[in-house]
Amino acid sequence: MILLVSSCSKDDSNGSQDSLTDKQNSCLPFIENNTLLQDISIIPVDPSTTIVSHRQEGDCLILDTRFGGGCEEHLLQLVIDVDNMDALNLSQSLFAILSHDNTDQCEAIIAYELEVDISKLKELEQDELSLIIDGYSELITIIF
Repeated sequence: MILLVSSCSKDDSNGSQDSLTDKQNSCLPFIENNTLLQDISIIPVDPSTTIVSHRQEGDCLILDTRFGGGCEEHLLQLVIDVDNMDALNLSQSLFAILSHDNTDQCEAIIAYELEVDISKLKELEQDELSLIIDGYSELITIIF
């Protein structure tokens, strides 16, 4: 099974518990797609798009990204391969690709927080998961 997740809307939280709950609810749900990683060449990837850092807030994984542009809207999505979900054990990691079809010719550097709803990964029934995103040097540990 492949899960495709897209960015979530930002909110102006003040750090309260209600704001954290609102933030979790603002993350968009997974879009399931079983064919994307079978033909990896159909996933649009902008090689200049980078992930600078990450953090987890509740059921949201937040990726701090940078990319060129400024003249058009951008859609960043995280494609996660969860084919091995039944065989998942502590030595295995999930693999992901940051999808970004960047045809924006403007030269500004955009800083964007991509917020991904990771609550569906709870179905793997693990307290802790490792996620490797292609092109990102850090191993992401997701804790439920």
